[in-house]
Amino acid sequence: MTLRAALAPRSIAVIGASDNPHKVGGRPILYMKRYGFRGAIYPINPGREEVQGLKAFKAIGETPEAPDLAVIAVAGEEAVRAGAVGQQLQEDDGAEDAEEPVVAEAVVRHGAPPVSVAHG
Repeated sequence: MTLRAALAPRSIAVIGASDNPHKVGGRPILYMKRYGFRGAIYPINPGREEVQGLKAFKAIGETPEAPDLAVIAVAGEEAVRAGAVGQQLQEDDGAEDAEEPVVAEAVVRHGAPPVSVAHG
């Protein structure tokens, strides 16, 4: 992973993207749009065609490019399997601490270290 991918990503996938900006999967998209992120935003949500006005993808492997960074708003291994260079684990308020080791284990197993863990 390069430092540029972590600090200045050109594309970001939000796994578990939500149309509701008050949910853990909706806040990253809201903030990226509000504060002028100029790169590509790829909402990943298998149940939606669109999330917050953006085309949604059923899986990270369906995005037009491998994202530089994946924000994981749900527990899962999909981002590392798809080749995301960096990741950020976003936990919801009251989330179980048990999620962190599960994702960390998946990241280590697939060879892409997480960038950070943020508790919402």
